[in-house]
Amino acid sequence: RYHESLDNMTPVSIYYGKEKEVQSEREKIKRETMSLRRQQNLVPVGV
Repeated sequence: RYHESLDNMTPVSIYYGKEKEVQSEREKIKRETMSLRRQQNLVPVGV
């Protein structure tokens, strides 16, 4: 289960030192999502 006090990571991720990997994967997903949204929002309406 994710914990707010652990920056929304699981205790296992913290214990095994994978917090940087998890954080970088989340940032990558967020960048890709924002890029996709930006592309979708730039499409003219009615085309």
